[in-house]
Amino acid sequence: MKYLEFMNDIKTKAPEGAYIFYGYEIYLLENTIEYLRKEYIAKGTEDFNYISLQGKLSSTKDIVNACETMPFMSEKKIVIVENVDEFIAANDLTESFYEYIVNLKGETILIFKDNTDDLNKNLTLYRRLKKINKNVEFAKLNNIELRNFINKYFNKLNKKITANDLLYYINKSSYLNRNAKSDLFQIKNDLDKMAAFATGEIIDRENIDKNTEIKYENNIFKLIDSLSSKNIKLAIYNFDELYRVKESPIKIMYMIVRHFRNLYHIRILSSKGYTDLDIMKKLGIKNFEYRKLKSIRTYSDCELVDILKLLNETDIALKTSSIDERLLIERLIVRICA
Repeated sequence: MKYLEFMNDIKTKAPEGAYIFYGYEIYLLENTIEYLRKEYIAKGTEDFNYISLQGKLSSTKDIVNACETMPFMSEKKIVIVENVDEFIAANDLTESFYEYIVNLKGETILIFKDNTDDLNKNLTLYRRLKKINKNVEFAKLNNIELRNFINKYFNKLNKKITANDLLYYINKSSYLNRNAKSDLFQIKNDLDKMAAFATGEIIDRENIDKNTEIKYENNIFKLIDSLSSKNIKLAIYNFDELYRVKESPIKIMYMIVRHFRNLYHIRILSSKGYTDLDIMKKLGIKNFEYRKLKSIRTYSDCELVDILKLLNETDIALKTSSIDERLLIERLIVRICA
């Protein structure tokens, strides 16, 4: 289930039993655990009723023992298993353990916590908890959810932002760009800075421009996306933005080379019958990037071979010639998108 479904559910029925928490937005995940701690653990009893276990150091017996002891002067007991992937790797999980987990009820809230943002959903533990609707995903917010989050956050700080300036900030943050690595920790940091520097109640555009953190990764992914779609005008614009904030041309070049090299290798390995999992392991990329690369059909196999040759020539020129770096990469972009 989605995080908001979980939060709505516990308004009418107290949580109980085992859950698995996972997803991109660690900020929301951590805040939810903190909410559960404050809501269900009596103040002053945390040492007895809030137990955090390290996955790789914990056995199934440790978890069962932690869950079986009754809460001490508190409504609930919370048991957190950090790094669920490490716990699974370190233990031989039996059917009896899975049965214990899915049937756990009463005063204990057991949370298996994924800390990687790359949970393997083929894991038996995940599938068994999903079957009873105890999988809670903290996914990246959509447009409406992000607007609501920002407005509520500013309200708590006694600040306001107009709809137009809110849209301006969201676009500037690149949070909704699927490739961008922006998260709510960055958004919160931006909002805190805007509130601190505001001269009145209203957050204006000048404040946004001064206090918005623009990540290199966000801009480079915008450039990669525009190259993937052969949008030459947007690609030049995105490159100029990177150049304007003094990003290294060598670093930009590395990311372009990496993108097209992975795209080519996926085509070749797929044609040879490699499985998706084998290709991801071989290239060292995660599922999201793999799926995105695999879906790109803008370039034929022959075009990719020519682009790789062009990239090699440009890379050599960047390192050895006296031609302006900006000119070399702009010329490369034009030829890739042609």
